Amino acid sequence: MTLMSKQSPALQQVVQLAEQALRRRHESSGSNEGDLGTAGYVFTGNIQQSAPHNLVMDPVLSPTDKMTWIVMRAGIQNPQMPGSIPSRQQLADAVNCSPPTITNSRNMLRICRWMTFSHQVRDNNNRFIGDVYLLH
Repeated sequence: MTLMSKQSPALQQVVQLAEQALRRRHESSGSNEGDLGTAGYVFTGNIQQSAPHNLVMDPVLSPTDKMTWIVMRAGIQNPQMPGSIPSRQQLADAVNCSPPTITNSRNMLRICRWMTFSHQVRDNNNRFIGDVYLLH
């Protein structure tokens, strides 16, 4: 049983929107190969709280990990680009670090349960497009 099948119908719908956004990004790029740094994020926390106190005070996370979460969260509700999904390079530019550091930060955020992997998105030829994460 996948995480997707355990989600509420409302959450499944939002996750499907993130998946569709990944597909649109993939199709508009014209690339035959997936960008391994592409991911979709769905925020499942309190929408009124921009940076949760517990995130800021988490002793395990580095400042880069915390800033990565904040930038991903800010990108979800960008009114100029609804449904936009920042690539790993775009996140690295926004956080002022390298793309491998973004990968490490995403892994730390998963380990510390600030985000959860939902599923992979693939195109019609079963090529990898990106991952969908739930941001808590």
